[in-house]
Amino acid sequence: MSVLKEPLATPSRVRGIYRYLLQIKGQREKRQVLEQILSPNKLVEHLLSAEDKLNGKKAPHIMFRRTLNESIKCGLLIDNNDEICINPNLPEEARNPQLGDNLLPNTLATLFFASGNTDEEDFAYVCTWFLAQDIYDFSGNWKVVEEMVVNQGVAESLELKMSNNTLSGQMDDWICYIGLAWGHALDGKKVTVPDPTLYIKRNLKDLFQKTSWYKNYSSEILLTG
Repeated sequence: MSVLKEPLATPSRVRGIYRYLLQIKGQREKRQVLEQILSPNKLVEHLLSAEDKLNGKKAPHIMFRRTLNESIKCGLLIDNNDEICINPNLPEEARNPQLGDNLLPNTLATLFFASGNTDEEDFAYVCTWFLAQDIYDFSGNWKVVEEMVVNQGVAESLELKMSNNTLSGQMDDWICYIGLAWGHALDGKKVTVPDPTLYIKRNLKDLFQKTSWYKNYSSEILLTG
């Protein structure tokens, strides 16, 4: 299962766990402690029935646990004997307490789209298809997206089965967070625009740092700016 199909694993929840671990000593915490800090019982007790509360049952921390599982599965975090830590194999800047949060969209994009990450293939397919669309065709309505997918014949070939609002909502949340699209309201309706400008701006230096064209162009900007 990918972040596309796990509606409880939202960008804000993944970010919340990562931001906490970035700042603590050793960037690691016991799973149970981490759960109680970020998802205290008071926040989830509304999930229990009155009878369950009388019987002393504890509410499940579903949102936290599923988000944590996705974070571990994609390689952002590691579970080492019930101790959760930031993956030490991530780039040094991504693990930097001052830089890691701002770099998280890039870090996740790299992990999601890694060639060996078969779990996120469906999300990669969705992003690729989405960026190939006409920006004027998107209304923000999942039924319209579903019709487009079916009419273009990619529902089966690319497994882009946008069959409900949850899938479409996850697509919108994650594709905007990574920087491959942006959202706004038009006539009171949410519209998501395919546009990788933000992602490209964040990565422009890395994309062109090895080319003489970029170096020369940068020099011209500095001289004329």
